[in-house]
Amino acid sequence: MITYLDSSVVIDRILDEPASAPLWRGIDQTVCSVLVETECLRAIDRFRILGLMDELALVRSRETLYTLIASSSVVEVGRAVLERAAMPFPSVIRTLDAIHLATALVYRESAGPLRMATTDRALARASRAMGFEVVGAA
Repeated sequence: MITYLDSSVVIDRILDEPASAPLWRGIDQTVCSVLVETECLRAIDRFRILGLMDELALVRSRETLYTLIASSSVVEVGRAVLERAAMPFPSVIRTLDAIHLATALVYRESAGPLRMATTDRALARASRAMGFEVVGAA
């Protein structure tokens, strides 16, 4: 099954978080929003500025990010996604997470079954409420 990647699982992969390893073993075909690149690059830069990442780790993190993006179908944030993100959801969800969920919903309408990979609990809850199987979040 195709898996939608939100930025939280991509960041965990970039940082090589041990808890994310089991999740990634079950992921083959992926799709993500164009937002993933910006969100992850901002996170990497934040880690650098805070002194949590040296130059070698920064380079490796960016390489991993671009490899993941290149192996995914990347969905642009167009009018349909923004309109869906502005509509009500069954639970509280932040703006960028709403855009991720709306992207997954729009993609699912055109491509068929899709599951959501996220470590964000609010996004996981909203995704389940919208009929997605969710992996990565408790």
